[in-house]
Amino acid sequence: MQSEANPKMTCVLQRAKWGYYELRVSGLAVHWKYEIWWSTETAITNVGRGSAVYEDVYNARHAAILHLANILPKPESKRLLVEQANLVWEPRFDPRKRRRSSPRR
Repeated sequence: MQSEANPKMTCVLQRAKWGYYELRVSGLAVHWKYEIWWSTETAITNVGRGSAVYEDVYNARHAAILHLANILPKPESKRLLVEQANLVWEPRFDPRKRRRSSPRR
């Protein structure tokens, strides 16, 4: 279901990529929600989001994976479900917030 490479990740925004799809989970106080995005070099589209909130990040991740599997054609869906343990979840930074790479002088 989730990558155990960094099980203590507490970032409020997380993402995992699978093909052209990006699964995003975000923490809202003590609840988590998810969104599914499809992107290429020229376009990005929101293809789904969960209407429920989840008590922990792992349940939100699992719901996002099942939602995407339900959208995909059957062969791709089966492959996603087999490969879900290999998804790498990493912090996702809000692009609207500016990050400084080096201190200002």
